[in-house]
Amino acid sequence: MRRFWILKLNAILLVCAISAPFWIVDSSGQPFTFSAHNSDLSRLSYGSISVADLDDDGDFDVLYTGNSRSQRPFGPTSGIAINQMTSFKGFGTVPFDKTPLSSETWLGHAAWSDYDLDGDLDFILTGTASANDPYASVAMLYRNDGSANFTAVDVGIEGVHSSKTRWVDYDNDGDSDLVLMGRTTDGAHSVQLYRNDGNELFVEVATPFPQLAFGDVEWGDYDNDGDFDVLLTGTREAGQFMTLLYRNEGNGNFSLRPDEFARLAYSSAAWGDYDSDGDLDLILSGAELGIREAFVGKTLLYRNDGGSFVERPDEFVGVYNGDQAWADYDLDGDLDLFVMGRTSMLSNHIGYIYQNSDGQFRIVTGLVGTSTVNSEWVDFDGDNDIDILVSGLNLAATPFTKIYRNDSRLVNTIPLPPNDLSANVGPGEVTLSWGPGSDVHTATAALTYNVRVGTAQGTSNVMSAMSNSETGHRWVSGFGNVQHNTSWTLRELPVGLYYWSVQSVDNSFVGSEFAAEGQFSILTGGKVSTASPDLVEIPQDTVLDPIFPNPFSATATISFEMARSGPVTLAIYDLLGKQVRVLADGLFIAGRHQVDWDGRAETGVSIGSGVYFARMETDGKIRSRKIVLLR
Repeated sequence: MRRFWILKLNAILLVCAISAPFWIVDSSGQPFTFSAHNSDLSRLSYGSISVADLDDDGDFDVLYTGNSRSQRPFGPTSGIAINQMTSFKGFGTVPFDKTPLSSETWLGHAAWSDYDLDGDLDFILTGTASANDPYASVAMLYRNDGSANFTAVDVGIEGVHSSKTRWVDYDNDGDSDLVLMGRTTDGAHSVQLYRNDGNELFVEVATPFPQLAFGDVEWGDYDNDGDFDVLLTGTREAGQFMTLLYRNEGNGNFSLRPDEFARLAYSSAAWGDYDSDGDLDLILSGAELGIREAFVGKTLLYRNDGGSFVERPDEFVGVYNGDQAWADYDLDGDLDLFVMGRTSMLSNHIGYIYQNSDGQFRIVTGLVGTSTVNSEWVDFDGDNDIDILVSGLNLAATPFTKIYRNDSRLVNTIPLPPNDLSANVGPGEVTLSWGPGSDVHTATAALTYNVRVGTAQGTSNVMSAMSNSETGHRWVSGFGNVQHNTSWTLRELPVGLYYWSVQSVDNSFVGSEFAAEGQFSILTGGKVSTASPDLVEIPQDTVLDPIFPNPFSATATISFEMARSGPVTLAIYDLLGKQVRVLADGLFIAGRHQVDWDGRAETGVSIGSGVYFARMETDGKIRSRKIVLLR
């Protein structure tokens, strides 16, 4: 009788989920509700969904892959869905403009990255286009050629299905490298790391990682030493369940940590600082062998105590073939948790939001449970609180996709940017440091940071933050690209002049404005020279060139030539000799350089028309040029 009522309740929940919108009320009495919205997104299982703001219009678009059919033969479906929403108000269905990909796959995974550092978002797609076994595995890069026009690029990465793909800069050279887990065309389990060497050259790297599938791979700097470590969970070909943590020792080396984690299959994991102490804790779920059933779900939380992990006694509902995701949905500053998946082979699919109250978790909201795809916390409506996108196999064993809007009446204040930027330069490398940002809700220790580095002002062609450099608007949802670190080292940089900045990211994944831009010069070292010495014309004298255009109204270009490398300070002064703005202050190599001035003061405020002076101090001398600003 009890089982009958459980099944009846699940059927009622399913009917509610299909009829949008409906309301889910936080049982704690807090002013938080979620309303369900249908969309034009494909209903999918056995795949993945990944969000990004491709067109920088303030709402999030979706990259999707998976099975779109309830019965065999299954239907591989992959594409890009551009969000056409102008406002969430009045929408029963959120509109998307969908474009299929040239490789339509299922049993796969897709993930965003600016792998070619050209300032737009690209992605990797894995899986199989085969509707039935045997499954021919694929792995294809899609390069963004501007305005979300994608070109499929085969760079020789071995294909995998039943897969997970993750981008990470494991070698601290600024670009995104790639790890893939899954099954190859011949059925072998596989974990492969590929180093990004630029120009669409990816080199397979030897690692001590075991060959796994049916699991997850998650990168996180758990020891806060400034590089990314990796957790692997899944099964060996012989059937052993495994969960292993490898510490990044630098120079491409990884060492196995002795920590004992639950050994799980059909597993997933997520790093997140739930106790706001500045280090990464771990949530882990998956299947363990049961007595009456082959697989039983398990969900465990591990607290990071100074680099060692302690299993928490929390009673989370155990799931496998599911997902979990951290985010601060209730705007109290700490990370809450969404868990979904299957509880056992004979039982239900569940989807629960766990509210974090001072490190203690309790279920406050139940959503329709799904398995075999994933969930994403993302601010779909641009109101700076976090919504949920869920896709997978629902209670009726049919593909399912739903957007749950967070209808909180509270307002999330945008965090303040970091300060006191500094750069410590060595041969071919630099350590960037900054003072912490601040936020009304998220504790200072719990903020993460997003760094950008480029060879021109406002650019990120050395290290991409995947954000708008002017507004700070983030194009992806999640923690910052250096996580909780307040310093980061980049290695093997070419000789040259660099510009950089950093933004704060709160636990609802909202980014601050970028801090005032800093700069540094690499004078020696580096794996590549910006140009052959034979091709670089070294000036005979150090000169501050005439400014162009002059007069100007929008932007003026100030060029100077250096006969020898050395420190340079270039600043703008008014007629009274008051400093208006410092445009450059650092080491510059011998050669020709240019800096733009947009007619703004140090504070970012536009200044009035008038006569100003650009003054350059170097090699003990001062050189100046008059410049006229006309508004």
